[in-house]
Amino acid sequence: MMRQVIFITIALLLSGCSLLEEPTFTTSSAPVPESGGEIADDADALPAARQLPPLRPATTTLIEQAEAEMAAGQPGIAGAALENAVRIDPDHPRPWLALAQLRLQEGDIRQAELLARRALNLSPADTDEAKAANALLVRIQSMAR
Repeated sequence: MMRQVIFITIALLLSGCSLLEEPTFTTSSAPVPESGGEIADDADALPAARQLPPLRPATTTLIEQAEAEMAAGQPGIAGAALENAVRIDPDHPRPWLALAQLRLQEGDIRQAELLARRALNLSPADTDEAKAANALLVRIQSMAR
């Protein structure tokens, strides 16, 4: 038990370090006109597809720890790890999806559905996360009938 507390503490400390990263800014990729030219109208440009931000290393570690704890028959510890992962990366669907799957395994269908919907809402269309969240919602809805 002490090992797990130390592990979670280290993971939380590491997640705090990632909050200190410098923000990154992107520049427009619109073509620059040559001298005397006019700037092209960007109204017809399609917006770039929304992409998932990378998971923080602490979140990845907590998800992996949760999977190991579930395999060891410790759903309570796995749940605590996934709840911490959600706190660290609340805008990423992967920890929400993992927590939804855990809650479904525990038999909490209503909570699993809410968490899966959250994961789906955070997932850009046509990503693995969106497909997994949709599949989980279909499974949940078939169980609720």
